[in-house]
Amino acid sequence: MGHGDIKKAGINFGITTIPTPPGASGRWSPFVGVQGVVINAYSKNRVAASMLARSLATSASQVSFARAGGRIPVSFAAWTTLKADPVISGFSKAISVGTPMPNVPQMGAVWEPWGNAVAQSVQKASPNYKTIHDVALKEITSSIK
Repeated sequence: MGHGDIKKAGINFGITTIPTPPGASGRWSPFVGVQGVVINAYSKNRVAASMLARSLATSASQVSFARAGGRIPVSFAAWTTLKADPVISGFSKAISVGTPMPNVPQMGAVWEPWGNAVAQSVQKASPNYKTIHDVALKEITSSIK
């Protein structure tokens, strides 16, 4: 469920940076990345595909996607236009302390343990963050070796 769907459902939510759990060392930061458009060099419609890709990259298009479906824009002009939106503003703060997501196959080993850790952190009344962190780290490390 994307944040656009959450907004439509009327759920009260917010976006913030990832807090460093008690007992953990260093500052936690989210992985960040962008989505792009690729044009097939063998396409019979390269001109039309190029025109579509360019139209998707405009600030106006990014603002429209953000308003219609919750896509977070990458264009600074689009961010400026949408800065009053608390979701855009929240993601802006979180992204500003983010780490570029590595483009390596090992990232596939991160998502399930990370998702489990996040779920346990917010679903338990008194979560033991250190244990949750240690279990996730052990799972990730053993999968990557």
